[in-house]
Amino acid sequence: MKCVDINDNLYDSVETTFTQHFDALKPIGDYVSALPEMEDFPYGVYSGYVSLPNTTNKEIYYLLTESQNDWRSDPLLIWINGGPGCSSLLGWATENGPWIMYQGETTFSENDYAWNRNASVLYFDNPAGVGFSYCDSAANASECTFDDNNVGTDMIHFLEGWYKKFPEYINHDLYISGESYAGIYLPMLAQNIEWHNGNNTDKPGDKVKDIPLKGWLIGNGCTNWSYDCMPATVNQTYNRAIINDAIFDNMTSSQCDYSGFEFGDPNTPVCTDLLNQAAKAWSVVDIYNLYEPASETPGTMCTLDENEETRQGIIEGKPQTTPRRPFQPYKLTGSYTKLDRAMKGFKASDSKTDYKTSCLGGDPLTSYLNSALVREALHIPEKVQPWADCSDINYTELKTGTQFVWEELKGKIRMLKYSGDKDGDVPTWGTLGWINSLKRQEVAPWRAWNDDKGQVGGYFWQLDGLDFATVHGAGHMVPMDEPQRAFQLIFNWI
Repeated sequence: MKCVDINDNLYDSVETTFTQHFDALKPIGDYVSALPEMEDFPYGVYSGYVSLPNTTNKEIYYLLTESQNDWRSDPLLIWINGGPGCSSLLGWATENGPWIMYQGETTFSENDYAWNRNASVLYFDNPAGVGFSYCDSAANASECTFDDNNVGTDMIHFLEGWYKKFPEYINHDLYISGESYAGIYLPMLAQNIEWHNGNNTDKPGDKVKDIPLKGWLIGNGCTNWSYDCMPATVNQTYNRAIINDAIFDNMTSSQCDYSGFEFGDPNTPVCTDLLNQAAKAWSVVDIYNLYEPASETPGTMCTLDENEETRQGIIEGKPQTTPRRPFQPYKLTGSYTKLDRAMKGFKASDSKTDYKTSCLGGDPLTSYLNSALVREALHIPEKVQPWADCSDINYTELKTGTQFVWEELKGKIRMLKYSGDKDGDVPTWGTLGWINSLKRQEVAPWRAWNDDKGQVGGYFWQLDGLDFATVHGAGHMVPMDEPQRAFQLIFNWI
């Protein structure tokens, strides 16, 4: 069979042997047999939408890759990316999908450590307006205004609608996973699932089965702002010898508190100046992976405004007007987390120049997903905006965090928090800070675990109602940096 890629180049494709089981129960209109640059899928792939109830025009996009092992018995595993505002197709395309765009590459290759080897993996763009999800703000702006609370409501409504499309999966164990701001999303989803299951009698004679949530797996996720992000970034970069003793000691003696930085909380002039100095020091490395350079071309750095202009130009197909670097999936986004957005406009105390980070690159993933061939194969309607890795949505982050959900659901579901130990954005230091504040009883002591080569893959610590693991050598995006170790950890734990 001959297929074409998005540039109209011919290539051979393996004839599919996939037989769709129980196709009468699945939405055949959402079925995807193949995509450009990928062989025909020998497992089920579905792409489509769930309209949210009681809304004007609010639709959540999903992509399901069924298990390569046995979709009829393997668990269902949800994956969502963070932001807030970043598409979960980033995870599918660069981290744990069956075909991914590897570091430095511009086309897809098969992933030996795809998570759908042992589970059916459901990706969805959250909230509406992100990625391929759709929200018509012109028709009803209030429906496209989000915060940490109402996003949980939208997610449970999506999941209820999705199970109506795929009723057979209501009998599969459900695990929910993600990274970064998914540390907020996933506990809010779990809380809403718990409420759904506890109030599942509102339709006499039409009772929907309980959603079989078994646990969550959250990587480098925001949880408690008193520990996570900026307070942890300062400590992590100091302990990695990126900022010096003078800066850190002055921060300590001045009792600097950066726990409200992401929310614009004021600080003393001394503490603000010290943070300026620290930001200059870490701006020359990759904050998401501290042992990687911020730019492949030394001195080629960009302000966040320049990166946003680049990103919009890529999405809209405009000529290049801002600095770019060679494509690297790891540094795909200029503002994947709150840290980069919070640094926008931040001044370096000596030079008074804008805070800079790695320049965005030419982006083949954005070009791929916005090609007519791919949009048609994925059943993306014309009304839906061009795909972007991260979108500027109307979202209010709340200081509440989600530690309270870890406490509220203790013993009701299994909980794993894993942490790439080279992340400077949501570092291990902050995660351990709030975990220790829970004062949980130790079930099994801190110990090393080995990867498939017999090397230390990280460390594991088991507490009452909570498991914690590090992934050695990984940064913020664990499945991207250490795919074998991530795969082993996730499925051994499940």
